[in-house]
Amino acid sequence: MKFSTLMTWIGALRSGKYKKINGQLRNDKDGFCALGVLKYVMTQGEWFKSGNFEDLISMDSIGREYGLPFKIQRGTYHINDGLEDHTGKPVDIAGWKENSFEDVALYLEANKDEILGTDNEV
Repeated sequence: MKFSTLMTWIGALRSGKYKKINGQLRNDKDGFCALGVLKYVMTQGEWFKSGNFEDLISMDSIGREYGLPFKIQRGTYHINDGLEDHTGKPVDIAGWKENSFEDVALYLEANKDEILGTDNEV
């Protein structure tokens, strides 16, 4: 993933502009999961305007399209949906809590080197 893409994504997650949802990339209102925010900001909203946001795009394809390692993609999904804490540690179902986009941003920052890999292009 390019550094500029990662920073844009983290900034969008922290912007307060996007309502967080679980279990889907985007709903038909104004909700996104963290990976849905990535796709939305990188397409300047064109993804949603096409109306194909549920049927034609999967979480896996978004990760591949933007060079996100599978481990990080999975961790992002799990943190977004509250299955792991911001460190990537699985949560006890009895202690489950709703994670925020800030939790996802912290995870992305903590794993920045792995996300960027050898592609440190700005």
